Amino acid sequence: MSCDVCSLFPPGSLVAVKRGRFAGSVFVTLGIADAENNARVLIADGRRIKAGRPKKKNARHLERTGVLLCEVAHRLEKGESLDDGWLCEVIARGGR
Repeated sequence: MSCDVCSLFPPGSLVAVKRGRFAGSVFVTLGIADAENNARVLIADGRRIKAGRPKKKNARHLERTGVLLCEVAHRLEKGESLDDGWLCEVIARGGR
């Protein structure tokens, strides 16, 4: 399952939450947390969920938007930290 989740939600993807407290909100994926084969997607938006402490979300509760935020993906690949204010701006632009 973990490999499927990795391909569906690559780091830097814009996703919409379908279930839970943040239903209807848009977040960016930061990676995958694999705890004993129960893969969870790490998400943050910089405002309610900070990049320094991302939320683990079940992949079934996320909807792909088809948008990849290249700026975020490049920073994650390089291992650079993500500033929460910058992350909010990038999400608001929606990849433009």
